[in-house]
Amino acid sequence: KIFNRYLEEGGNFIDTADSYSGGESERIVGRLISACRDDFVLATKFGNAWGDDPNRRGLSRKWIMRAIDDSLGRLNTDYVDIWYLHGKKAAAEITDELLDAQRVAKEQGKIRFAGVSLHAGHEEVIPAAIEKKMDVVLVTYNFTMADRNDALMKSLHDAGVGVVAM
Repeated sequence: KIFNRYLEEGGNFIDTADSYSGGESERIVGRLISACRDDFVLATKFGNAWGDDPNRRGLSRKWIMRAIDDSLGRLNTDYVDIWYLHGKKAAAEITDELLDAQRVAKEQGKIRFAGVSLHAGHEEVIPAAIEKKMDVVLVTYNFTMADRNDALMKSLHDAGVGVVAM
């Protein structure tokens, strides 16, 4: 019912994450959009640990590539429009191994745009995202943050980096 109303009102952007409810959010989204996948801009996130398995945590290339394949399976699609590294606070978390894995996923047609999402650390992560030539940044942004973040938002715009605000 809520999803149908979203469609009626013209909604076409869906953002989820592999870690939301242990992947159940992606499964639900996959079922909801299966008949009309191409009508949506679909974004998901990765980078959080899954349980105690050492191969399902961190930012190793093996885990990153497994994460996109797992997300695509849960979302019942062969690509996502935006694939974010989830909730980073430090520039050091945008590693060369991560960027290489995102590049490979893009070349394989699994993602259209690579990005990073952040709740904090804007002053450090945004310049790093620009330097590393990320496609898009998902930022927390509201009226209380405008004064301190306007210059950062302008720097993203000037660099041609997409911005999604939450």
